[in-house]
Amino acid sequence: MADSAAEELVAEGINLQASFVINQLPDDLKEQLHQHAPESTAYRNLMLFGNGGTRLWQCMQKNQQDETHLVDSFFIDCIDRVFADSDYKTVYPGNHFLPLQGLGRLAGWHHDSTMGLGIHPVFGLWFAYRGAVLTNTEFSPYTTDSSAMPESPCDTCEREPCITACPARAVTTDRYQVRQCTDYRLQAESSCQSRCISRQVCPLGKEHQYLPDQMKHHYDFSLAAIKRYSK
Repeated sequence: MADSAAEELVAEGINLQASFVINQLPDDLKEQLHQHAPESTAYRNLMLFGNGGTRLWQCMQKNQQDETHLVDSFFIDCIDRVFADSDYKTVYPGNHFLPLQGLGRLAGWHHDSTMGLGIHPVFGLWFAYRGAVLTNTEFSPYTTDSSAMPESPCDTCEREPCITACPARAVTTDRYQVRQCTDYRLQAESSCQSRCISRQVCPLGKEHQYLPDQMKHHYDFSLAAIKRYSK
């Protein structure tokens, strides 16, 4: 696969890309991949995709036909177009439970954060995993420099603004308190229904912070899921 494919995906906002030879993955990741996506044994490469910042959202808004056009659908449309002449299979998004964070760590995208989210060397907390694709075609991914941060920036953060900003007191130095976060978000007067205040005050990658409507979309979606599972 030529570099033009990577550039085409970047133009659509899919600006985090990594390619792995499946047989060269660490044993634990390879076992999880084969367990949850058995068809992966028939492919040579695994491509991991994500987005950082606002570009994907802007492209999605420009191209969507109606309000039901979700991020997953937009990503799949992009992959189907770019890899139309290739031997490939999209395994995420979908029903496969893949070790995305482990793959993200291997790619240099993901460090553990005080917030309980992955934190990226460039985009900070403003990135997400968007897809995993199996292929027998070579692909030269677009890369961002993540070598300058071998450890989580939270380990050396002295101000810790995410802790003091959290109205639910869910962010702590010991462990992110998921239940306290979700319980607070479910409150009628919660200030965190359509955003995360602690996430917004993190200084790393602040220039890549999601747009207001982008943030509302994702947090409304997660709040709806919390409401479903809390019944």
